[in-house]
Amino acid sequence: MLESVGLSLSDLFPDNMPERAPTRPGQCWVPRDVLAAVAREALVAMLAAEAVTRGETLDETDRDRLARAAATLRDAAREVGYDV
Repeated sequence: MLESVGLSLSDLFPDNMPERAPTRPGQCWVPRDVLAAVAREALVAMLAAEAVTRGETLDETDRDRLARAAATLRDAAREVGYDV
């Protein structure tokens, strides 16, 4: 679907998103930012799953972006104490 307009998954989600300062002294992450990252990466995974369900093959760029999404989701889980 994205290919029809000349885009890939990586075009929709930039690598560097602005971060905010922690809300409490000693806190290394902002809960709202973690939730935003989880939502963004879940969307990447859903779009990839929908493409594969339609029989499309993900190109290397899209597979790399999906792998980054998975890593970000694992990192977010670890930040809140869940080891995947």
